[in-house]
Amino acid sequence: MIRQAVLEYDHSNDALDQLYSLIGNREALVLKGFNGYGEAIRVSPRLAEISSVRFKGECSDEEVE
Repeated sequence: MIRQAVLEYDHSNDALDQLYSLIGNREALVLKGFNGYGEAIRVSPRLAEISSVRFKGECSDEEVE
């Protein structure tokens, strides 16, 4: 079963800086697209410390596996 809920969108210029205070000590997973992840890591190197997986744009059981 997949449960998905977006609780907050932050499009501000300092959104990555605020990420760590939002996560706190909880686990997080970054869904990486094909283009922006490298730039996000350049801007906020700590982001690389969070587990990540490539999202290929499909919402299916096969994609989850």
